[in-house]
Amino acid sequence: ATSVVTATDVIDLARPTSKHAETTQLHAAPAVWLSHGLWSTAVVEHVISRIPTANDTVWTPCIGQIAEFSSKRCTLLAVDGDPKMEAAVRTLGDTWDVDVSPLVRGGLPIIRYLPGAPAVGVHGDRGATGLVPNVTLVLYLTDGGAHVGGDTYFPEIRQSDGSALLVEPRRGSVLSFTNLDGNGAPDRPARHGVSPVASDAPRDR
Repeated sequence: ATSVVTATDVIDLARPTSKHAETTQLHAAPAVWLSHGLWSTAVVEHVISRIPTANDTVWTPCIGQIAEFSSKRCTLLAVDGDPKMEAAVRTLGDTWDVDVSPLVRGGLPIIRYLPGAPAVGVHGDRGATGLVPNVTLVLYLTDGGAHVGGDTYFPEIRQSDGSALLVEPRRGSVLSFTNLDGNGAPDRPARHGVSPVASDAPRDR
């Protein structure tokens, strides 16, 4: 559920609380953190091996994006009963000090961007109930690159050179950022988009 929090609380919610990974703060308010190496290559490959094929009927349109189903689709990946999956999800809980039992019971949300997927427009995140989450965690299962695409970008967060903050996917890494400001309202600079995926990308994003 969404709650009113102080600015200090917001920053703390996005910040990793344990040293499972190499962590860098990319921005202060809204808080944006990038944690590399949270999941090992072996863990990532196991998760990918469990993901259904792109044409499987388990895939559905992502929230509010029915028209984009040909290039972007969502599903919940079963966790309960798979020791490796359960351990991987517990790592997220340990690192951000959150209860991950709903993920174990209900499944891990997976977003699949197919090769050739167009850009995802700038937006603020909302959950299935329509509420804005305190924090978003984006765990990358594939690598990006200059000729691959699928980068996450924040057009209203500017770096020292004046360019927008852009995060290139790296497998096993987690991008975490707050969605609410110090008054508990949606924080406009936390709005973000995803760059197009190359048609010859080696794997889905």
